[in-house]
Amino acid sequence: MAKVTRRRRKTTATAADVAVTTAAARKNKTIELPLDDNVPPDALSQVISCIYGRKGIGKTSLGAMFPDALTFMFERGRRNLPIRQIPKAGEVALDWTRFTDYVEMFISSNYMTMIVDTVDRAYDRCMEAVCKRNGCTHPNQKNDYGDTWKQVSAEFDALFGMVQDSGKGLVFLSHEKPKPLTKRSKGMTREDSESEFEFERMEPSCSNQAFAVIQEICDYVFYYGFVDEFRTITVRSENDLCWTSCGIGGTFLNPDGSTINTFKVGTTPQEAYENLVGAFNNEGQDMDWKPPRKKKTKSLD
Repeated sequence: MAKVTRRRRKTTATAADVAVTTAAARKNKTIELPLDDNVPPDALSQVISCIYGRKGIGKTSLGAMFPDALTFMFERGRRNLPIRQIPKAGEVALDWTRFTDYVEMFISSNYMTMIVDTVDRAYDRCMEAVCKRNGCTHPNQKNDYGDTWKQVSAEFDALFGMVQDSGKGLVFLSHEKPKPLTKRSKGMTREDSESEFEFERMEPSCSNQAFAVIQEICDYVFYYGFVDEFRTITVRSENDLCWTSCGIGGTFLNPDGSTINTFKVGTTPQEAYENLVGAFNNEGQDMDWKPPRKKKTKSLD
């Protein structure tokens, strides 16, 4: 007798079936659409920012001026600065595993601002940890269509996302590096030829991958440098000579409501912090701003 094999009929779920299943899955969950606008932070200490500039200008000292700040050094602790830091002076630099443990402690502590010195090295330590788990020394060795790179970015972003979600302040520090760029412009009519010119823009010295994370999560990016003999911070760069970001509207405005681009910060870390907060609160002014002249009134004699 011939053996008969019974085949099960394939069933195809209809759109109605999917809708019923989805409704059942959501039965015990409550979702609703927002009724109010998002309220941006109203204090500089509550935002995520990056301060970068030339080495030795005072970035670490400025970061230490933020409220209840704790500086995480991804190099050996420095002896020459009166700051609260991990690791302590002379101790071994942080690796990613130790830093992860410290982040959880920081979030549950009374510290209010995390200073990451530098974001360059922090990203490198994260990359080393992910590569070690994946059995390589660099993500390019895996030939996995960028999956290892994605793991590095995801882990880096997730860890600092915990700090962001905690409501505490986060300040990344970095050095500066010039990046060659080319600008192209075309005239007003179709017949006009296209012109281009090359220039250099200052950017954080971190890798392109870390730079992408900073672009995504930072509310502000400040360039700390010199204009003539003055220490200055640039929050908006009209000529694009340094990369900056001012992601929250209504801040860094002159007394007349025009935007502050670059402002003087004084000669000490305390002055620099006070002037930075004042400019954020629209209580400062651009170094080139001049109050409008008062109109002279004619006498009636």
